[in-house]
Amino acid sequence: MNINVADLSTKAKKLFDLLSVQERETIQKDYPFRLDRNNAIRKIRSRGVDHAILCEITGLAIVTIKRINSTEPKGKRLNMAQVYEKIKEIKRIIVSIERDLEKNKKT
Repeated sequence: MNINVADLSTKAKKLFDLLSVQERETIQKDYPFRLDRNNAIRKIRSRGVDHAILCEITGLAIVTIKRINSTEPKGKRLNMAQVYEKIKEIKRIIVSIERDLEKNKKT
């Protein structure tokens, strides 16, 4: 890990201290598994951490952090046919629940 903790801002130091050793290593610019790194960065960012703080800790440029945060990992996107099927599945579940509620009302 190539981060000098003494050079970090107060907020970045607080975050750095809260992260596990594994998280610290995973989010670094030179981490060899980019998808894992990006997922870890997204997870931390989703908890409200500012882009600039992540830049300090990761060694990545702010535009890179913003790009990572704005894109989904490959393979996670659904096409419209898949979305339609998921909606149909949810509707079937709702109908089933409504039937069960009606049966319970009658008894």
